[in-house]
Amino acid sequence: DRFVAGGSGAWVRLEHHQADAQACSGLIGNAAGVAASLQGLLGRQGLASSGCPSGLVDSVPMVGPGRGLGGFTGWLEGQHWCGQAGGGVGHYGEWRVYPRLQAVSVLLLNRAGLRDEGLLGRIDKPLVAALARQAPRA
Repeated sequence: DRFVAGGSGAWVRLEHHQADAQACSGLIGNAAGVAASLQGLLGRQGLASSGCPSGLVDSVPMVGPGRGLGGFTGWLEGQHWCGQAGGGVGHYGEWRVYPRLQAVSVLLLNRAGLRDEGLLGRIDKPLVAALARQAPRA
């Protein structure tokens, strides 16, 4: 109730609020800003054991349980990726970094979502395949 400001038919109007939770990975911005931040990480030296830029899937030392950006890894069209998915009241997003392709993908939606829906797996498939064909062979 503290987030709902009213409604009209099937639409619900939310009070102004800012996501500030561990599950949000600390990333706040629009898709262009998140993509630019992730591209910046690709330029950093050092890869984690996952092959992703260091810091994306690492845990952060702190008092209590270990925490990180909530990232995870997978494969799409033969390309390894690391990313994050989730959201909350009125927002859902997914982002992925494809280290070998030096590419990032970001999807932000203005609707609720609490779990990984794997939307980028479907959206990115033809793009990753095309980029992989153009990438120099290792």
